[in-house]
Amino acid sequence: MALACTVYMTALGKNGLRLVAESSVRNTQYAIDQLTAIPGVQLKFTGKRFDEFVLTLPTPAGAVRDALLEEKILAGLPLGPYYAGMENDLLIAVTEVRTKAEIDRFAEVLRSRLIS
Repeated sequence: MALACTVYMTALGKNGLRLVAESSVRNTQYAIDQLTAIPGVQLKFTGKRFDEFVLTLPTPAGAVRDALLEEKILAGLPLGPYYAGMENDLLIAVTEVRTKAEIDRFAEVLRSRLIS
């Protein structure tokens, strides 16, 4: 994995790596905007972020993750098994390879599962 990462970063070069980072930050903010527009979904922590964030959902995160898996969406990591009191919290990662269409579909399916 380290070798693949090194080859990828070398192929990108200094400017390419910057573009990848900027794209990750843009995609992350877009995902936060789309997902927190869903009633009952809140951003858990404020502050600067790169490509990961935690959402608090109105229902247990494990059940939401499982429901989204049925739709072929890897929604994130439920934090309840690792941290007491975080049963409704979901860690989400968004990188430069995610498209707005994929993020929109994630938000649409999440909205449908939470509202139904």
